Amino acid sequence: MTAKLISTGFHGFAKFVSMVCGWLYFIAWSFSFYPQLISNFNRKSVQGISFDFIYLGTLGFVFYSIFNIGFYYSDSSNADLKNSNQGEETLVMLNDVLFAVHSVILNFVLILQSWYYKKDKTQKLSYPAILIILCSVTIACMLFLFGPLYKFLMFSSYMKIFLTVTMYVPQAFTNFKRKSTSGWSIYNVLLDLAGGILSNMQLVIDASLSGNIFSVVNNPGKFLLGLVSILFDLLFILQHYVLYPNSAAYCSPEIISDTYLDQTYTNSDIEMESVIGTNYVTAEPKELASEQEIKNLLYNNDRIKTQKSYLQKVE
Repeated sequence: MTAKLISTGFHGFAKFVSMVCGWLYFIAWSFSFYPQLISNFNRKSVQGISFDFIYLGTLGFVFYSIFNIGFYYSDSSNADLKNSNQGEETLVMLNDVLFAVHSVILNFVLILQSWYYKKDKTQKLSYPAILIILCSVTIACMLFLFGPLYKFLMFSSYMKIFLTVTMYVPQAFTNFKRKSTSGWSIYNVLLDLAGGILSNMQLVIDASLSGNIFSVVNNPGKFLLGLVSILFDLLFILQHYVLYPNSAAYCSPEIISDTYLDQTYTNSDIEMESVIGTNYVTAEPKELASEQEIKNLLYNNDRIKTQKSYLQKVE
């Protein structure tokens, strides 16, 4: 009797811990989107963010929402999965559904920012990303139209995993190529890391309570999403704090001091302008400059005008 009470009490405590982990992961992962959105809004810029990351991530969360909503609300899909999976069912919770839908909404906000805010000419959706999007949507439509619903839902889960990897790789490469993480919010990464850990903790606890720890694989989207997120977040943390800790690319004009601007312009460029002006004024009227000297003079004058124009815009 005592052992039974202890077992019941432990089971109840474990379910409580699972619930806490679930809602904490929901908060951490949901709030992980906001630092990047706020940073983009303050800078009026999306420079530093891979467009492959934006669009592949959005599609991934659309698939993840389909998976969670489908299995949470469709009893027939759960029944079909049980019949084909030796009685095992997916471990989808309400916080999974809310997180997925909330993520889709915020990702579409990020897409809107990418349309209207400042960006580099090189920031565009790559051809491989376009191909991935077209192929994944086409296959999903075929499965939805001609296959059982539960297989379409499971496919959506696997696509979320695949798209998570393919969205993180371009961003990691973008940081590596620029030797900078500026423009890519580290707070987004830290919250994402916390969410990944808490999400997998909840899944492991729920699997243990079900009597089969291996049932975590019945929700591959959640399990592998958390695992992949943790691995890439650790990479981003390494890039931000170890590899490129002092990068200052894409700083907004508001946080660059006047002293810094003066130094970047006056130290060498004004000296060059002075030398060019002196040479031009003191040159003998009858002395003909070589073609190369004329080209150098024109090039330096254009460079100085460009820098002056940039400083006026910043001021």
